[in-house]
Amino acid sequence: MRARKAQAAVELLIILAIAMTLLGAVIVTGSRQLAHGQTMLRLSQARSAANDITHAADVVYKEGEGSVRKVRITIPDGVAPERVFVDGQFVNIGVYVEGGESDINAMSVAKLNGALPADPGSYWVYVGAREGCVVVGPDISGLGC
Repeated sequence: MRARKAQAAVELLIILAIAMTLLGAVIVTGSRQLAHGQTMLRLSQARSAANDITHAADVVYKEGEGSVRKVRITIPDGVAPERVFVDGQFVNIGVYVEGGESDINAMSVAKLNGALPADPGSYWVYVGAREGCVVVGPDISGLGC
């Protein structure tokens, strides 16, 4: 009788160990998928922000001096603040990803000048045409080429 109870207890422990191993594998796989999804969201938000700004810059450049657009952008969590800039014809937003940084950039037909917020969050950014360039930033009143 005792041998049967001991055998049943051992079998139960084996079943529980297998179940715990399978549960651990599911949790690890789920956390990897979640991390990948968060990375893709960050990259998508950075790409959207850079594209929206350069599209607005192209529009105001074609409309001419004095033209202004207001663009809502989202700077993603995990942004690399030192890699967020407007330079030449490019808008660049750097994002920390698994294994390093990834720079997302977009190119405008116009020469660009200005700065972007480097902290995560949603912002209104103004894009305005000046003589010889397009200025970009949360406040463009004092910016020139």
